This record gives sequence, structure tokens and C-alpha cells, in this order.
Amino acid sequence: MSEVETSSNQPIWNPNVSVNLSLLFSPIFGTYLHYQNWKILGEVARAKAAKIWFIISIVALALDVLTSILPSTSTSRGSFSACLLIVWYFAYARKQVKYVKERFGNTYSKKSLGMPIGIGFASLLVIILAFGLPSLLGDSDEVKMVKDGTLQSCPQKTVEQMVSGFMAKPSWESGAASDGSEFVNISGDISYSGKDVRAMLQFIIDKQQSTFQFRAIEVNGVPMNELIAMALLQKMCAE
Repeated sequence: MSEVETSSNQPIWNPNVSVNLSLLFSPIFGTYLHYQNWKILGEVARAKAAKIWFIISIVALALDVLTSILPSTSTSRGSFSACLLIVWYFAYARKQVKYVKERFGNTYSKKSLGMPIGIGFASLLVIILAFGLPSLLGDSDEVKMVKDGTLQSCPQKTVEQMVSGFMAKPSWESGAASDGSEFVNISGDISYSGKDVRAMLQFIIDKQQSTFQFRAIEVNGVPMNELIAMALLQKMCAE
């Protein structure tokens, strides 16, 4: 049986496969291909609506990226694209799947998905390298030292245990100051005075002695005095 051509004598991307691949490549993948399909099919009004879905999918992915790297009080980070995919499919994407099936059956001319899939994998690689590479490389020796070490004021818990029980989604980083001293910073969301704030703890590293020392704590970028800092460390130990 020969393939049936669309009304514009041009092949289109399989709308159902486009939706399925959106599970891997985000709704941007499927909404764009559906938008292009409607244009090829000559459905101007539907193409305009599909374009709006495509724009919304870009915004959703941007929000997912931002909520993964910036302070947030939300407990459902990275869920914008997932929610959009569900809403888009049931509210709109199924219409194209049904339209194509009823009008052309399964024998219409299909465009190759090779290039879109290639672009999708390339985009995933960029995101992994940009936001996931540090975790793939693992912790530095300085971070491992602090994570596995303990404080004199809390010998029963490692610093990592103190942090994980007190901070939401903590991030660890090591570096060197302009004076040559090395440090480890720990940033995360905490509750302070009844408010959700961003806190940062800093430890100074002494590589020669293989030791570290607490140096400072900041709340929303404001350094805390020694009394408050000690109180917060005690609370972290008790959590």
C-alpha cells in the first residue's frame, strides 16, 4: 500500500511519536513538531495555538533550570515541564493525533525524525555539561574532608549529617581566596526566625594539618555575628 500525501503534498512528523519523545526531550520537542505539522497541514488557527504551546514549553524549561540552581522555597522543583507535558497532551496534542489518524490513517508520508532527535540529544548534552557536570565529577578533596569531618562542638555527627538534616538541597563548593587560603562553602535553604532564607557556611582548610575550621555563616548574604553563628551550629547538631 502506498503512502498517502497530506493536503499540502508534504510529509509530516508522526504526531504520536513526537509526543512520546517529549518524555525524553521535554515538551519543547513535541510542541514544536506539532506546530510545524499544523502549518504543513494548512490549519492556520491550530498552528497559531500550537505556537503558543511551544512558547509556553520554553518558559517551563527555563523555570525548571532556574529552580534547580537558584534559591527557592518550592518543594517541587523541576516539575514545570512534566506538568506541562501532561496538560498539553490531554488538552491539545491528542487532537493532532486523532486528526491525522482520521484523515490519513497510518499510511501518510512521514518526515524523518533523525534531525530533531539529533538536536534533542545535543541539547540534553549541553544541559548535562552545564548543570550536571560538577555532580558527575564528584566532590573535591577539600569538600570530602569537610563532609566526613566533625566539629568539636558536635563530635557525634559529621558535617554532612549536620547539613543534610538542617538545609534543603545543600550545595558544596571548594575554592581559594585571593590571599591563598582555601575554603569550602555550603549553601542551602533554612528556616530562620520563622522565615525561609538562604544560608551559607564557610570552612577554612588547612591542608598541611589535614584539618578545617568553621569561619563564618551568612543569611541572605548578611554575615551573622559569632553568637548567632554558634547558636545555628548547635541547632544543626540537634536536628
